[in-house]
Amino acid sequence: MGSRPTIQMVAELAGVSRGTVDRVLNDRPHVNEEVRRRVLEAMRELGYISPREAYRRQTEAAVPPLTLGVLLPNWEGQFRAEVTEGVRLACEELEESRVRVLVRRCETDLPKEAVELLEAMEAGGAEGFAVCAVNDPGIESCISARAERGVPCVTFNSDLPRSGRLCFVGQDIRQT
Repeated sequence: MGSRPTIQMVAELAGVSRGTVDRVLNDRPHVNEEVRRRVLEAMRELGYISPREAYRRQTEAAVPPLTLGVLLPNWEGQFRAEVTEGVRLACEELEESRVRVLVRRCETDLPKEAVELLEAMEAGGAEGFAVCAVNDPGIESCISARAERGVPCVTFNSDLPRSGRLCFVGQDIRQT
């Protein structure tokens, strides 16, 4: 045989039409469960892989997973709850895209702790950061060192303007 299995081959082995195989492949309705089982079994037996699945596998192999680090302050209250929920929803949405999110929360306002957490996340594989931390020269320096190495960092809620961060997300406070 030597050639790649086709939909026609699956249809013949399962005793159905190519249209039925297409409905099973695309998880469409109006397919009897017994017929669906036969088509899936024929696909397994032949080693059939749909073009969509072949593309997904090829893409996964070519594009390595991405790890992002999120540093949160030790604040309590509504801000923390909203940011935590937003991060949770983003994690769910990014999971399909093979993006892993490391979330670390400072326990104090000490800049040294924030720097240590950023370093630990990078050691854990983080390739980019979203940071909400106190405006401190030590933290700015830590982010700047990463930016110089091409590691993107976005700050939110606290700007850290001299950090070399990629951008700031938050309230624009202009003095007039």
